[in-house]
Amino acid sequence: DDAFGIYSSERNPGYHFLEIGVQGYLDEGVLNFFSGPYYVKLYSTGSGAWVQASLETVARAIAAHLDQDNSWPAMLGVFPSQGKLPDTDHFIRENFIGLDFLHAAFTVSYEGDYRLFVIKGKDPQEVMDMALAYLKFTGQEIDPAKVHSFVLKDKYNGNIPVVLKGSFLAGIIDGDGNTAARQNLDALVGQLGEN
Repeated sequence: DDAFGIYSSERNPGYHFLEIGVQGYLDEGVLNFFSGPYYVKLYSTGSGAWVQASLETVARAIAAHLDQDNSWPAMLGVFPSQGKLPDTDHFIRENFIGLDFLHAAFTVSYEGDYRLFVIKGKDPQEVMDMALAYLKFTGQEIDPAKVHSFVLKDKYNGNIPVVLKGSFLAGIIDGDGNTAARQNLDALVGQLGEN
């Protein structure tokens, strides 16, 4: 997850992607990829077709040497494909949306300019504690032990519909009132296990 998180924070959906490791991208003088728990960055001060081909040759040799299971983080599989924008998935290890009590969030962007996110806590209590901290931050008096679906009214990040399910907290950013976003959130929550 961490290797993917760093990789995804530095890639751009417009890059030229390669099947090296799980995924890599090539830009002028740069080839980066991730494979298992590794994030590999290659850089050259030279330029031109020969340099680009050399970077790819070296990257493929490194990926073969690492010999990792080249699969995407499992959590990305819970996100619905309907309206999903390619190569916009991310993992944010800590301080999700600038809040220190939210961590380990996977996000994906969708058509309609909204993002879905899911946070997996170590257990249901940790997720409950995150929800309570967020409700305290927003000044709302909601008991998440009784109401598992509600809207966080965050003056900095807008209204954020969220659902708590076992060890998971899922929600929508920039999509409150968007019917497609709500449907995709429901689909995402349906894919989550209880723990």
